Amino acid sequence: MAAGCAVIVIDGRGLAGLVTHDNVASWRENNFGLRVLSRRFSAESLVEEIDRYDPNDARVVCDFIRAHSPLDDHVDRLEQIHREVIAEARATPIDNRSLPQSMARAFRALAEARQRQTEEDFWNLAIAREKALADEFQARLTSEVLTLQHSLRAKEVEFQAYRDWAAPRNLGRRIAHKLRRMLPRRTTRN
Repeated sequence: MAAGCAVIVIDGRGLAGLVTHDNVASWRENNFGLRVLSRRFSAESLVEEIDRYDPNDARVVCDFIRAHSPLDDHVDRLEQIHREVIAEARATPIDNRSLPQSMARAFRALAEARQRQTEEDFWNLAIAREKALADEFQARLTSEVLTLQHSLRAKEVEFQAYRDWAAPRNLGRRIAHKLRRMLPRRTTRN
């Protein structure tokens, strides 16, 4: 992004889409990671994202990334971390005899952190997929309801047209028939 290339955020866990000026800030806050990978990906969805490419928008994204994530800041932070680790190692040197136990503790801590991260990623992915499915279901339901409402309106219009067509044809005869029933009957005497 900082080089001006258009980027589609995707990995084995899902698809976020093309990074644009509308989403770059919020996606950057989530490290362009799992929380934004809320859609399933397919060849069609990738083609749709590629079709959204706009060189002017890519330039805006590039400018934003350069302003908010300059390489110098990242390099300075990495150097600071290395200095802190080296200083800590000098302050508390490890005895060669206890090195295997220290390494084992460090690897156990790393394994536990990795396990926690994997579990959190799994739950975040599950939540993102559940939301995507719920959104898809809601969209389908809304579409079905709109289709049914449209069909109902068409039937109502059709029925009203039939009533308008049929009512005048029989109206005179129906009124005469009703009047005849309301009038008293005459009996004839011979």
